[in-house]
Amino acid sequence: RAIQTEIYADTPEGMPGNDDGGTLSAWYALSAIGLYPLNGTACYVLTTPLFDRVTIDRPEGVLTIEAA
Repeated sequence: RAIQTEIYADTPEGMPGNDDGGTLSAWYALSAIGLYPLNGTACYVLTTPLFDRVTIDRPEGVLTIEAA
């Protein structure tokens, strides 16, 4: 959470280091919605999202993540 709230920002200085073609941005987006991809698998770990509720429209149906 500290990395999300203290290092990232919507300013030119808000993207730490080299973004590596979007890798850091993708990590931030996934972690902000409460998902952490397990490297080398098709699995994700659910984590605490930055938002109270996240809704993702997928071809298989809607995925909703709610923070309790």
